[in-house]
Amino acid sequence: MGVGRRARQTLIAALASLLLITACSAAPGFTYIPDGAAYTDETLNAALATLDASEARGIQPDQAADVRQDRLAELRRISDDAAKLADLLTREFPAETAAVPVSVERGRYAGVDAWFVFEVWGEKDGQLVNGRVLVIDPASGDIVTSQSAALN
Repeated sequence: MGVGRRARQTLIAALASLLLITACSAAPGFTYIPDGAAYTDETLNAALATLDASEARGIQPDQAADVRQDRLAELRRISDDAAKLADLLTREFPAETAAVPVSVERGRYAGVDAWFVFEVWGEKDGQLVNGRVLVIDPASGDIVTSQSAALN
């Protein structure tokens, strides 16, 4: 029993869509959300507390700067908006920073447009065991607020 023409076309379209999604997705352990959440201090703290940083936590501190640069390069490939954020992070933070972005969102903070950069970080000679979220004003590039916590 053969597959009908319509079913074959649907299958081909689904496979093409899957390939496109796979090609445009971010690196493993990294998420970009162009239309993210609206946060308050309380919900931001809750998001940080539930940050899934399992893949990034396995990164050795001496590799963190290279992985960070890879993630920023990934941001530049996603969109012009994401590239602006990557450029800002590159310009404002030292290249050897022992912090790895695991999630980036464009959303709202206290009713105002904002970028949210969720990172795993650690001391240069220690493990990446802390989480941090930077809330950045896209218009000025200023850090509006930040929160940091030890990860469980």
